[in-house]
Amino acid sequence: NANFELEFVSSASATVEGAEYKSSATSAENQFSLLVNNSISSLINSFETKVADLKVRTALYSKHPLKAKIGTKESLSVDDRYFVYEYRMNNKNEVYAERRGVIRAKKVADNRKVASGNTSDDASMSKFYQVAGHSLAEGMFLEQSNDLGVGVILGYGAGAMSGANLKIEALTGSITNVPQLKMFIAGHIDFGKYDLRNTCSLFRNDSDLEDAKMIFYGAEFGFSKGFYLLHNFSLSAHLAFGAEWADFSDSDLSKQYLKKKTIATLVGGAGVQAAINLRYNLQLIGSLTYYAGLGDAFTTAKDEDEDDTDFDINAKYSDLFDGRADAANISFGVRIEF
Repeated sequence: NANFELEFVSSASATVEGAEYKSSATSAENQFSLLVNNSISSLINSFETKVADLKVRTALYSKHPLKAKIGTKESLSVDDRYFVYEYRMNNKNEVYAERRGVIRAKKVADNRKVASGNTSDDASMSKFYQVAGHSLAEGMFLEQSNDLGVGVILGYGAGAMSGANLKIEALTGSITNVPQLKMFIAGHIDFGKYDLRNTCSLFRNDSDLEDAKMIFYGAEFGFSKGFYLLHNFSLSAHLAFGAEWADFSDSDLSKQYLKKKTIATLVGGAGVQAAINLRYNLQLIGSLTYYAGLGDAFTTAKDEDEDDTDFDINAKYSDLFDGRADAANISFGVRIEF
């Protein structure tokens, strides 16, 4: 019913669903209205990414700490990413904007009752922390730059739980309101030779077990809390819980001793990680983690339809595979942020 002209700019799509309990049933009209509003909320992020004019822009109000006059009214959440630009002039007297840094929201101000952006009330300004770039100054301007808040690390580790590894991290600030609190899942794979003769009740003094070739694979999940000490350098501490499985590379040995099972252990880990920027969304990563085996090693069936009755091992995983548990892991890799 608009009496002014509209111009098509962009399109996006989203899927939403709704459910209700019989005890709190709402009318079909209200339920449909809720679905429409939820779909619009889901589309906002897509439109803000596609259409530059829909991105939030504002001036950097202060440097120590980093503050800006935006908040809940602009749908700001903890860990939301913003690029910081500075206007410059080239030798042809042409003005252009140059990106000077990347920041994320640290503490979101509730500015829904602020009538205008002219107030200097500290309560109406959100605080930020810098994750990349150069030194910033008051008067530079912020521009919204939505991201997924997801990082993927490809690396290799030596020591406990060693091998090629893949880790996927996700920022949780929009839910927990804690900056740089991440949830992660990870997996690794490795190969090695071990002397398994008479190490436990499963194995005998068999010459084939003197240099048994093994394949190891594992998975873990956990949480980390990061701190940006410098513009392009950060440290984080992490806790993890996971498991590792071991099997013979030789299928005949596997059938003879493990009978369609694998040797496994549960582990808990704690450590620190350092990251240095190559770009704002690309870092070199180094980490040190100590993994402790949780109880004795045990066996698990390879297939769901196999008998999962455990063999009695009565040995620690580290007794079987020296250094793969109850030891430290040093890992290096590259993280890409999306």
